[in-house]
Amino acid sequence: MATLILPYVFINNMASGELVSACAEPDRRGVVGRDGEVRTYGEGRRRAVSQVGRIENLTVRLVQVPGSSKALLEEWEGEHVMYRDDRGRRIVGVYWQLDDREYIADKQRYNVGFVLQGVTWSEAVPS
Repeated sequence: MATLILPYVFINNMASGELVSACAEPDRRGVVGRDGEVRTYGEGRRRAVSQVGRIENLTVRLVQVPGSSKALLEEWEGEHVMYRDDRGRRIVGVYWQLDDREYIADKQRYNVGFVLQGVTWSEAVPS
């Protein structure tokens, strides 16, 4: 049986449906957790206070991205995007800034990085 492995990631703008696809560095780092803090109360008692919900952040670096795709990613800062990769991961989230570097071998391409912060997203049809 043949297995298809796509080294690409796909980023869709949720409002317009536009797509950017590019190769990604294999060492994508994800952080999953909860929001919370430790508070001090009367007589020095300390308690953990957490918030409902999960945090899901993913650090991504795309390599050899054409200038046109970089321009689209810049336009989408602060907008909802869907991220999909070759591991079957699918995250709807927002990124606030891009970290871009010129690709040395080709002046028309860039290496682009961002931190995608996952948001709660429902695909259910409202009744």
